[in-house]
Amino acid sequence: SLHDALPIFVVAESPGASVTITAKNVQVYETLSGSAQLFPIQFDYAANQNIYVKIFYELGSATATGFDSLIQSLVASLSWTIGQSVTAALALSALSDYAFARITGAQVSTDNINWYYEVYPNANKLPYIAAASVTVVGV
Repeated sequence: SLHDALPIFVVAESPGASVTITAKNVQVYETLSGSAQLFPIQFDYAANQNIYVKIFYELGSATATGFDSLIQSLVASLSWTIGQSVTAALALSALSDYAFARITGAQVSTDNINWYYEVYPNANKLPYIAAASVTVVGV
């Protein structure tokens, strides 16, 4: 059974330097044997890997003021799992009910230079799309 998560602190110190305290999460489990022996399991949240997205819309189809910032926030609201590939289709799925512009496509990138229809983040990282990493382009 799972007991309440307890904080544990890791202290890193070097001579003459200030002390840095980093909080980690600990979950405490009982063994399955029924002996009620408890053991802690430490875990950290995965580091984020920023993903860049370009959303293309048909020029002249936008009918709402500020639609580009709304598109940015809708795409940024998507959540991902660790190591999940990010596709243009998944980015577009956030806009399936968006009615103010005719969306024509999307591309994704891990470096904001090379653009693809699918990118693969580091297997140990969580893909993250910030609103500022979403570009809206009229074509």
